[in-house]
Parts: sequence; structure tokens; C-alpha cells
Amino acid sequence: MLNYKKCTDAALLELLKAGNNAAFTELYYRYRDALAHYALQITGDEVEAADMVQQLFISFWTRRNELVIRVSLKAYFYGSIRNLAARYMENNIRKAKLLESFSYYFDQLTIHTPDSVVELNELQGQLQKVIDSMPSKMRQVYLLSREHQLNHKEIGLRLNIAESTVKKHVQNALKLISVVLSILLFFEICRIT
Repeated sequence: MLNYKKCTDAALLELLKAGNNAAFTELYYRYRDALAHYALQITGDEVEAADMVQQLFISFWTRRNELVIRVSLKAYFYGSIRNLAARYMENNIRKAKLLESFSYYFDQLTIHTPDSVVELNELQGQLQKVIDSMPSKMRQVYLLSREHQLNHKEIGLRLNIAESTVKKHVQNALKLISVVLSILLFFEICRIT
């Protein structure tokens, strides 16, 4: 019987390309913790770091037959995590810029517009429509997160769902809200100018 723990990465990669599940499992356990730690150092987000490692290994398994790795497997894994982390950071920067734009818009609305209360109420009404249109579980998670200030773990325990599922619901809800509010903000800017 083959002892996978004693196999080199290159030997495990060849076994993996042949569809060997045990070789994949060995590589996963061999690198999982170190890659999660590396992702955590870059992102500062433990849940996101674990998600990145999962994404990497899911992709690695599904593309096992077409993989062409020209560096060591370790370098390939770390490079992949670095790329996933860079994408995560870029997305966070975009979100921060969008929030900054909204903040600037609200500042302008309250300072310079005499009808600001009416406009703000209209915007809040639009936001409520977006929230009401969300799927039930997403809306429930979003409201617990934003109105009750619960963290992902607390929401998961309350609703009996995985913390990663809570995170995805919050991300999807915020994405939906940002898209709708971006469109509304665009039309408002067009109306003003």
C-alpha cells in the first residue's frame, strides 16, 4: 500500500492527474494550514483566508487534467493564494471607493439641497424596496447583520446555517444594494448636472 505522506509533491501531482483522490487529500492536508495562514497575513480576514484556500483546492481539483505547472507545487499554491488575495483586496478597494462616493453624495445632499429630507426619504424608500425584494434568507441575514449588529458567527448560530453561508448572503445583499444605489446615484447626478 502506498504511503502518500512519503510521496513528493511531484509524485502526488502525477497521481492526482490520474484522478487519485487520496493524492489530492494528502496535498490538501499538506498545504491547507500554511496557505490559510499566508492568506490571513495578506487579508487580515480569517474567514476569507479559509475561503481562498477552499477556492484554490476546488479549482485545483476541477482543473487537475489540464494543469501545467512550471514551478514547484508549493510555489504554485502560494502564487495562487497571492492572486486570490490581490483580487480580494482590489474588490475591497472598489467597495471602499463606492462607499466614499455615497458618503460624499449624502454630505452634499444634506448640506446643499433644501429638499434633502425628502430626497433622503426617497433614497431610504428605494433601499427598503431592494431589501424587500431580496430572497427571504438573504433578507433575514442582512437585517440581522445591519439592524441588529450581529456578527456572522452569531447569525449562523441563530439561523442554524454555516458562517460561510452567512458571509455569502451578506456579500450578495451588499452587492445587490450597491448596484441599485449606484444606478440611482448615477441618475441623480445626471438630473442635477
